[in-house]
Amino acid sequence: MFNRFQAAAGLTGLVLLPTLIAPTPGSAQEAEDPPGHKDPIIAFAMEMVVPVLGHAYAGDARRGIAPALVHVAGYGLIGYGVTRALDCLLCGSDSGDDDTDRVIISIGLAAAVVGKVWGLVSVASTVRDHNASLVVEPTPDRQLALGLKVKF
Repeated sequence: MFNRFQAAAGLTGLVLLPTLIAPTPGSAQEAEDPPGHKDPIIAFAMEMVVPVLGHAYAGDARRGIAPALVHVAGYGLIGYGVTRALDCLLCGSDSGDDDTDRVIISIGLAAAVVGKVWGLVSVASTVRDHNASLVVEPTPDRQLALGLKVKF
């Protein structure tokens, strides 16, 4: 049934299969993140969903409060402008219609966008600062030094 060539090919395949499936030694040489390292993508996603949450993940929630306040104030202005516009629509009066509602809504929209962009840029720098404080690097006299950042 089997000739010698087929038997040798099958045996060679059985020997080579575990070698081909096993992870390469090069994967063990990749640098690992230091303990406490924060992933900027996770922080960015958290900040997109809930303002200040990405900053809290990065370890400095206070840096996210100002952008979050601008963002929330923008939504407040949008709500106020829409309420004024609906009130004017429902009352049916054309008196005093000077596009103030549109201006308020536009300012609110701009504030919401600026607050969101500010928060996303800020969370990226917060994560970068946090990760930089964990770096171990050689000093000029060839000794290892651990960079620690202390906040008071």
